[in-house]
Amino acid sequence: MREKSVIDYRNIEKSDYAEFLKLLTDYYREGEDADTEQSVLDEFIKHLFSLVVENQIRGCFLYQDDVLAGFVLWMIDTPGSDYSEIPGFGTFLEIGICPSCRAQGMGRCAVEATEERMREADVKNFYVSVYLPAGAFWEKCGYRKTDKKASNGLYIYVKMGNE
Repeated sequence: MREKSVIDYRNIEKSDYAEFLKLLTDYYREGEDADTEQSVLDEFIKHLFSLVVENQIRGCFLYQDDVLAGFVLWMIDTPGSDYSEIPGFGTFLEIGICPSCRAQGMGRCAVEATEERMREADVKNFYVSVYLPAGAFWEKCGYRKTDKKASNGLYIYVKMGNE
């Protein structure tokens, strides 16, 4: 049996912009934003970064054996926030694992660790809006698909504290 690597979580800081920009550019280029104009993508990533450093959303880098392996962005949903769908719930905004680190349980560990951080802030219920291909991952993490769609048109998956 293969020994599991240690995953370290490090809060994203103001000095991390270059690393954040590269990691998120790679993430978006791999997915649904592969054809988005670079200047548009740069502005969106800059906006996300500003939300992180202003503590409007939370973010951390994931390290495996001291190598940057991914990131997670989340927030506690409040009415009127940029990404509000279910106020009072914790929500995952983005989670990305570098291709070389996938299929090792890191995504699930990142979800569990982030849920724990949200629980420490008295959040008991969580949601995420996802493209259907990612739904299987979230179901393995205990989330269930609802009939509701987020304002971005993606399905909402929820995990209740008593589930």
